[in-house]
Amino acid sequence: MKYLGIFLMFLVSCTQKDAPKMSVEEYDKNTQLILQVSEKFMDDPDVEKLHKVIVDFQFSRAVTCDDVDGECRKYSNFLQMLIDDSKNGEFSPEERVAHVKAFEDLKKSIKSSREVLEKLNN
Repeated sequence: MKYLGIFLMFLVSCTQKDAPKMSVEEYDKNTQLILQVSEKFMDDPDVEKLHKVIVDFQFSRAVTCDDVDGECRKYSNFLQMLIDDSKNGEFSPEERVAHVKAFEDLKKSIKSSREVLEKLNN
């Protein structure tokens, strides 16, 4: 009986992974919202107001991110960068360049993760 339990645990641990929990369409909808919100934050001219909004936004988790291949970490890092850089009430030209680069990196990560999700769904 003891060996049967060990054998069953072995079988369970070696079963194929479940299919992804979301469809590509759901992923596209979620990531489109993430990109729109991120772009809006990045382009907002009122940096003082933006700081409070982003802090509240991140705290409330108003937009959820379902990670496929590391894109949620990049999204979180992007928001944190905006929070840190907006503390003094303005963005320097160098900070704005860094924001654009981080946003482009986020878009690439989302595109790559979408491709991974498509493969998992097939």
